[in-house]
Amino acid sequence: MATAKYYGPRQIIKLDLVEPGEYTENVIICIPKFAWRVARAYLSRQAGWKSSYAVEFGVGSYTLPSDEQMDIVLSSIAEALSRDDMSCDLEQAIDNLSGNLVSALSTNNDAIVSALADLVAKNCCASGGSRGTGWDEAEPIDYTDDGTNYPDDFDGRTEFVAWKCNVAGLIIDQFLFDLRWFQQTDILEITAEILVVALLTPIPGSRIAGLLAAVALLVSEGLLDTILEVIISELEDDRDNLVCMLYNAINNADAISELEAWADAKLTGFQSTIFGFFISDDVINWLFTKVNLILGEEDCSGCAEPAYSDWTVITGTLDSGSLSGDSEGFALESVYSTSGACNRYQVYFTAPPEANFGISMTQLGGVTPMCCGGAPCVNAWFEDNDLGYIEFTGTDEMLPYSGCLAAGGTVLIRYTQPFVVAVTISGVC
Repeated sequence: MATAKYYGPRQIIKLDLVEPGEYTENVIICIPKFAWRVARAYLSRQAGWKSSYAVEFGVGSYTLPSDEQMDIVLSSIAEALSRDDMSCDLEQAIDNLSGNLVSALSTNNDAIVSALADLVAKNCCASGGSRGTGWDEAEPIDYTDDGTNYPDDFDGRTEFVAWKCNVAGLIIDQFLFDLRWFQQTDILEITAEILVVALLTPIPGSRIAGLLAAVALLVSEGLLDTILEVIISELEDDRDNLVCMLYNAINNADAISELEAWADAKLTGFQSTIFGFFISDDVINWLFTKVNLILGEEDCSGCAEPAYSDWTVITGTLDSGSLSGDSEGFALESVYSTSGACNRYQVYFTAPPEANFGISMTQLGGVTPMCCGGAPCVNAWFEDNDLGYIEFTGTDEMLPYSGCLAAGGTVLIRYTQPFVVAVTISGVC
């Protein structure tokens, strides 16, 4: 092979570091346009000189590439210079990534978005995310609302409650604004830097690449507009409820959990994926700390969480859990009673009168079915170790049971031997 003298000040490229070859894949990056123009200028001149590359270095000289090696280099340069900007064929990249993208949309959304996001240079937004956020998600505010306290940067509870209400409305409205912005923008012309400036919702920089990848993916499949319409429609229809969710949240974790539960109930697939990018401690922190925001006047007078009376036990002993109106469940141990035609062990309780409640009841521990007087039981109520008799205001059932108990409804469970029944309360029905 030919050699050339090495004079020191020139930058010689070690050929194996650029791995010349028949490149077929693209890399999506975010760099200043100036840097791209410098690279194009270098590619159009010095990068085409054989003396710009070294196969190996010697003492005072280096070995030049062969003609065959330079043919590959020049071919790659010509391909790069044929592009007049930094754009890539996203549809082709997505097809190469997923193989069979359409069938995967309903089964592996997050994995596809994650893989596509890996095509975006992770440090393209090193300055941070939208609305002044950092690269990583913020730490949650260390505060829990107990109904009487308030964060340190507020003058009192009244100021804090008004702030929290107004911010809750602002957060939902900014979700809607940003989603509508995506509807009105040519997504394939968007860069991460544009997202950082354009979005009102604070989204950490580490999520921007994923969000950009997700919307590009959906545009390529013609799905974005439909998905955005569904999210926006659900947010608009349920705005008041969402504001109350945030207003009633006691801390960051509670607010995020409520939003995620809402998304699980209202959205599916990529709808939930897109909405999930907007939920972070960066935006939820606004509820619990003063920041420089322009707020409207929101009315949260209807957001007070309803107070329910306690569950009332007429016969039975509380074994575990709570009988309070906001209880998630309890267990009751039977008490022997002589009422009725046969002496029996009973549990008898009444629901709060303010609402209907979804409940499920199961027997804790097995018992041997036995009828009055010790005779074997033949009544179907006593088969399979189920408890014998449950009355829901006149309706006979068997355990286990799940259903909706009417406001103020009573439950009577009776059996010939001691038992414990577990009652799980799933909320208003």
